[in-house]
Amino acid sequence: MGSTTNWREQRNWRFVCLYLLMVDIGLLVYWAVAIADVLPAAWLFKGYRDPTISAWNWSFLPLDLLASVTGLAGVACARSERQALGECLILLSLCLTFCAGLMALSFWALTADYDPSWWGANACLMVPSALLLAVRLGGVRG
Repeated sequence: MGSTTNWREQRNWRFVCLYLLMVDIGLLVYWAVAIADVLPAAWLFKGYRDPTISAWNWSFLPLDLLASVTGLAGVACARSERQALGECLILLSLCLTFCAGLMALSFWALTADYDPSWWGANACLMVPSALLLAVRLGGVRG
């Protein structure tokens, strides 16, 4: 089996932690605000109150919560003595975060809804996750 370079040995470690903390806390805040139903009307995406669109949005709750929990737990574990578990959780979180952004952007593209704020937010889930995964997986030598 080949050797691996862990994230703590790579220059992007701080960015990985900062990105995951921002995204994971951001997702938790978004869902808390959505549950409290206090988003200003101007911030809602097109069709937000439509039952089908609403169901589509709420279908992301388990995915986003799992991404957040694995990301936060991964950072905590990687900072402790459980680094191998932390790295596995971080990889899982990045994959889930990427998928959440991809699913949302796919939906907006299929419905021809190009709201820059929602596209930007979901691109921020996808692009850094994909880059971090590529860097990390590129650092594994077999």
